[in-house]
Formats: sequence, C-alpha cells, structure tokens
Amino acid sequence: MSEPSAIGPSDAEIARINAEHLISTPLRPADLLFVFGTRHGVGETVDAAVDLWRRRFFRHAIVSGGMMPGDTRSECAVIKQGMVQGGVPAELILEEHRATNTAENVLFGLPVIDAAVGLKNIKSVIYLGKVCGTAGRTLAHRSRVPGARVVGMAEDRALQGARLHRRLAVGF
Repeated sequence: MSEPSAIGPSDAEIARINAEHLISTPLRPADLLFVFGTRHGVGETVDAAVDLWRRRFFRHAIVSGGMMPGDTRSECAVIKQGMVQGGVPAELILEEHRATNTAENVLFGLPVIDAAVGLKNIKSVIYLGKVCGTAGRTLAHRSRVPGARVVGMAEDRALQGARLHRRLAVGF
C-alpha cells in the first residue's frame, strides 16, 4: 500500500478506491435529466450535464437547488447558467429554487416537472449529483415516480478535496 500524503490519499490509493467501490455501467438515453444542486463541485456538475446533452442523453432537464450561502443566486440558477453557456437550450431546463436537501429536490421538483412536461410522460430518468446522495435519490425516485425507471446516475465524486473526481454511471 502506498503512503498517504500529508493532504490526502495517494494516487494509488485513489485508484484502488475507485476500482473497488465505484461501479460503472453504460448510461442509456432518458426522457429527463434530474440535476441535484450543489455548492461544491459546481463546475464538474455543469460539465457532466453538458456532456450528457452533447451526447443526446436527455430531452428535458430539471435543476433543483436552493440558495447558496454567501451568494444571491440559488444552486439552480448557477448550475442552469453554466448548462446554458455550455450549449443546453435554456427552454429545456426546468428550474426549482427552494430545495435544501435531496428529499426536497425530489419533493419540490416533481410538481415543476408535472406542470411543464407531465410526470406521465417521463418514463426514464438520469440523476446527476454527488455519490453521497445516491441512496436517497434512488429511494425518493422509487417512492415518488413509480412509473418511471432510472436508467442511470451520473455522479461527481469528491473525496479529500479535488484529488478524487470521477463520474459514475449506475444503471438500474
């Protein structure tokens, strides 16, 4: 085992953690990309969403996230702005600005989706967020959107600062 550095795990340890704990499966195109707000790793979240758009993995998106401490903008506003700058058409991105946690993202986001697109028209979803919220997103999805299937989760993983970043796609 390699020796950890004073500021975090070594590159070898990061590679071992990724290999042992991050399972990657191919994503499939979905009706909706559900982007969970974040105040850490915003750039990675935006990059992942834009990449999914460029590869035509979703037809509609929703960004959900409330106010950011020390900022006048919500997580939603910041992330949507980045997605639009990256080429995702603004009119395809629904907005939810109140959520402060994973459960609220889903709870407050679903009425927005229903009003704009109709939940009955969403048969598949890709969730985009941090690894730490995966279980919560899956449970929230299964309890609130029983007719739709999760076709993947695109994740940004950050551990010990910016040294461990990897997108994770988990197919269900």
